[in-house]
Amino acid sequence: MPTQKARRLRKARIAEHIKEIIKILGYNIKDVNLRGTPKRVASIFMEELDLETLRSRKILKKLYSTTPTLYKSMVILRGHKTQTRCPHHLERVNLNISVGYIPDKKLLGLSKLARIANYYSSGLMLQEEIAESIASGLYDALEPKGVAVTILAEHDCIRCRGVRSQNSDVVTSEVRGVFLEDPATREEFLRLVGGKNER
Repeated sequence: MPTQKARRLRKARIAEHIKEIIKILGYNIKDVNLRGTPKRVASIFMEELDLETLRSRKILKKLYSTTPTLYKSMVILRGHKTQTRCPHHLERVNLNISVGYIPDKKLLGLSKLARIANYYSSGLMLQEEIAESIASGLYDALEPKGVAVTILAEHDCIRCRGVRSQNSDVVTSEVRGVFLEDPATREEFLRLVGGKNER
């Protein structure tokens, strides 16, 4: 984790670059509405994109703390809403994530699935990478019987530029273990999350 001083210095550097961009675009940086903009944008970027803070190993270790269990049925987080930014355009992507797993002696705390989804969604991430990272992270750490992830997303880069499609959702999925091998188990997961995996 970076020190507070290091974070302040990086934030100040980002603000200076934002200030220059605004000036290059022809705006008067002394305008009352723009004076604080570089610092505000720098704060947003640090909160949402600073990988040194968002992806620390210390945080990751806490996310995967487990308890022993004899429970052998599906555990599902349905319709968890979070955001990321597209690495191609820095535009926002609104995510609706459902995650399921079938334990094999290891059980996560109920809030951990949402926290794990947030962890892998942070930064500049492709939707496909987020689904793959959540599934692989859970499968490797828990060694469950199976993991399934679906993500329904609304991309501002599709809505606001290029094709400008206002009602387009992108759906991705990743499955491991029994969810990959057994169509009935996969169908059960999709049926259970189907009612909530929408905006």
